[in-house]
Amino acid sequence: MEETEPVVDITAVPELRRIVDRVRASRIPVILRTEDGEVAKIVPLRLRRAERLKTQEDFEEFRAAFGSWNDVDTEELKVRAKRARASRRRLSDL
Repeated sequence: MEETEPVVDITAVPELRRIVDRVRASRIPVILRTEDGEVAKIVPLRLRRAERLKTQEDFEEFRAAFGSWNDVDTEELKVRAKRARASRRRLSDL
């Protein structure tokens, strides 16, 4: 059985909500401290790849890479890949 972490709704706590919004925007964790010392750490959740919002920079990088294999002979690439997979030679250490 998988245990889940407790969930606390912070909608009605504006100061905490402001801190959480800052952490979400900056993607930088924040440590909460009292007079007794550090008590909690707010860490941004990792978004699944599909949930991550695409930025304009993401689209520009995609467009820049488009066609970058234009000068590669794909048939020769397939032959070399097949030959490399069939080889029993040990791969060289990097």
